[in-house]
Amino acid sequence: MAAVGAKEETFDVWMKQESDTVQALGMAYAERETIEASYRVIQQVFLLCKWELDEMLLHLKVYNAMNGASCGSDKLHGPNRTSKSTSLCDKRSD
Repeated sequence: MAAVGAKEETFDVWMKQESDTVQALGMAYAERETIEASYRVIQQVFLLCKWELDEMLLHLKVYNAMNGASCGSDKLHGPNRTSKSTSLCDKRSD
């Protein structure tokens, strides 16, 4: 009978005295797992978007090189800054 009394005592301690602590620990663990999983997904999405953007820029550079067009920075930051062109990619006027 002593074993039954010890089990009941352990149950009483856990359920009546430590219940809030155990529940708070479980909630903190679940929140941490959720945050870490969300962070991993956000990292994957960011890397995928970066890869997609890099691929698009590469294709644009290849297309412009094949068609003799200049793209981007020279229109915005170069000597032709006041150019009336509204496009970033125009045929070169060399």
